[in-house]
Amino acid sequence: MSDSELANIRVRELLERLTKVIGKHQLQILEGSKVVEVKSQSINKGKAIESWANRGSHDFILAIGDDHTDEDIFKALDDKAYTLKVGYKTTAARFHITSVEEVNKLLNDLVAQSEPQMERLRE
Repeated sequence: MSDSELANIRVRELLERLTKVIGKHQLQILEGSKVVEVKSQSINKGKAIESWANRGSHDFILAIGDDHTDEDIFKALDDKAYTLKVGYKTTAARFHITSVEEVNKLLNDLVAQSEPQMERLRE
């Protein structure tokens, strides 16, 4: 909620300082949508989701992301998963969705459709 011009200046300063500090370490800096991530080069969201997804069978996997920090997730999941990129940038996701509002509508629709099935399971 800060002034966008000032935020851009501060982000550049932060990235410059971080680059100097992490030079010798196995770390990576990722600049995303309103986020700066510093992470190990050997760990990413894709590896985390692979670990989780390989623990058992799943009826449905949905992954939604809006910036390049989510691309590792899209790449890690198989073709049975539903991967959605918010916006129309180049992506490894299978599908695009236009906005956060559309994401909310989709999630609400999924919940509404699953409620009758959940009620039958409770009976």
